[in-house]
Amino acid sequence: MLSLFYKLDNAVASLEKLLMVIMCGALALLLIAQATLRYVFSAPLFWAEEVALFLLLGVTFFGMSYLLHENKLINIDFVLVALKAPLRALVECVNALLGVALLGFLCWLSYAWVAAPEVRMEMSATTGLPRWLNYGFLLAALCLMLFHQVVALFKRVELLLAGAAK
Repeated sequence: MLSLFYKLDNAVASLEKLLMVIMCGALALLLIAQATLRYVFSAPLFWAEEVALFLLLGVTFFGMSYLLHENKLINIDFVLVALKAPLRALVECVNALLGVALLGFLCWLSYAWVAAPEVRMEMSATTGLPRWLNYGFLLAALCLMLFHQVVALFKRVELLLAGAAK
C-alpha cells in the first residue's frame, strides 16, 4: 500500500518538474518576445510583465514543492548528525510531523484567503484574468508540499519502526 503511495508521490513530483520546465520555457519566450517587440518594433506587449510574474511565481512555488520532495531544501542538521541513529530517526519523525502540521495550517490559511469574496472579485487590469489564479498557485503548491511532507513522514516512521524492530 505504501509503495503505491510512494509511486504517486514520485509521479506528482514528475508532473511538478514538467510544469516548471514548461513555465520556464514560456517565461523565457515571453520575455524574449517582449524585449524584441519593445526595443526593435517599439510595440511592447502591455500584459507581458504581469504574465511573466505569474509564470515566475508558479516556478518558484512549485519549485519549493519539488525541492521538498527531493529533500533538497536548506536545513540545519549539525545537531541531527551528532545524534545516534535511533534518536535521530525519532527526531526526524517529530520534525516531519511538525512540518505536516505547519503546512496543513498554511494550506488552511491560504485557502481561506483565496476563497475570500474580496479576493475572488479582484481582476487584473492588464489581462482581465481574476487575481485569485495568481494566489491559487500558492495554495496548490502548499497542498503539494503538504502531500510530499506526509509521504516523508510515512518514510521516516517506516525507518523508525525498522530501527526499533532490530
